[in-house]
Formats: sequence, structure tokens, C-alpha cells
Amino acid sequence: MAESTHNNQAHNNPARSEPAHNRPGEYVTVEIYDQLYHLSGQDPEHIRELAAVVDAKMRAVAAHGRTADSLRVAVLAALNLADEVSQATSADLQLGHARANSLRMMLDEVLEEQGPSHPSEHPPRRTLAGGPGRDRGNKGTSKQAG
Repeated sequence: MAESTHNNQAHNNPARSEPAHNRPGEYVTVEIYDQLYHLSGQDPEHIRELAAVVDAKMRAVAAHGRTADSLRVAVLAALNLADEVSQATSADLQLGHARANSLRMMLDEVLEEQGPSHPSEHPPRRTLAGGPGRDRGNKGTSKQAG
């Protein structure tokens, strides 16, 4: 994640020194909602992309709202972004479960088509004529417990 230094005046003030816990990274200056931020991170292009997303979300919130207070706009934008992340995560989980179920059914079908790889591994299967309940008492045709 990026470390931030903030410039409230939107002028080019030098960035503060980098925190000791931060790995060496390149500083990049971005503008979000008419404010300059000096950020440090391992991937400056990614930081620029994230800043553009935040800026666009803040401008969309401001365009639909009645407040000019940038803090309120930022909080509402953050809530909107958090909601988008939450919905995406939920959709990814649902998609993952659906995909897993589909793969499980396909695997079951393939295994049923192939039958046992060695006759001693699985008991023989039989189809009962006339549906369940018939031929249960016949010797030699009953299903073995496995």
C-alpha cells in the first residue's frame, strides 16, 4: 500500500521523509479532488490508477450530493468504494461455489462413465428391472456393501 504525505494548499511542497517501516519506493504526486498527495509505493503506475479511481468516485459523489465539504465527500466516496468491494467479493464467492459445484458434477459424470479402474476397487453395480424394491431377495444379484 502507499504511504501518503498530504498538501492542503495544492502547491508543490516537498514531501516529508519516508517512514522507516516503508520499503524504499518511488514517490509519485497525484491529485485527488483538487488536492495534491505525495505517495510512496512499489508501483507508481498502480498508485496513479488508484488515485484516479478515488478522484472519479469523489467527483461523482459531489455531483450528486449537496455538500461541498471535501471530508464528507471523501467519506461518502469511501463508503461507495467499500460497497463495491463487498459486492464484488460476494459475487466472486458465489461464482466460485457455482464453478466448484459444476466441476464436481462433471467429475461425478466422468467417474460414472469410466467405471472402476480395477474390479476389486468398487462393488459391481446393477440396474434393477421394474424399479426399486424388485429382485431384492434374489441371490447373486444383490448389491454388495462397499
